[in-house]
Amino acid sequence: MNDTRYLIDTSVFIQAFRSYYSFNLCPGFWDGLVTLHGQGRVFSIDRVLDEICFGEEDELSTWAKKKMPKSCFCDSSESGVQSWYAQIQMWANAQPLFTEAAKSEFAGETDAWIIAYAGAKNMTVVTQEVFSANIQRRIPIPNVCKANPFKVPCIDVYTMLQRLGVQFGLLEGVK
Repeated sequence: MNDTRYLIDTSVFIQAFRSYYSFNLCPGFWDGLVTLHGQGRVFSIDRVLDEICFGEEDELSTWAKKKMPKSCFCDSSESGVQSWYAQIQMWANAQPLFTEAAKSEFAGETDAWIIAYAGAKNMTVVTQEVFSANIQRRIPIPNVCKANPFKVPCIDVYTMLQRLGVQFGLLEGVK
């Protein structure tokens, strides 16, 4: 059995909420995340919860605070994560391709913490960001995950759902 544990980035929650898996269109996605967390397969970090809950309360922030167990949003200051984070920031700052603005923005985002947590805890990052070999204006999660010495597995939400065997069906009574 595949026992991979997945660490979900903010982009997955927000893009799903705003479009393809909105609560009224696909409530099974959100219930599935709760179930998968209960099975020890799906997690995120405290900093992602902070991003989801920033600003005015909406259906996503309410779900994250009230439906998803708090244990889903792991403490990013856990053992080993800080050292990974420092290595990631040193790597990012040493890359001549990225602009200084991109490096500065990356230092203040949750992205490096997601990668650091996944690396320290042997997890797979799940993000909707895509790898871009020539990007300069920002530092995408997949670019860092793929880089030496990190090599942190990184996939999109659809791949995660396929690997976990998740299927969504029509609600009863829908024709």
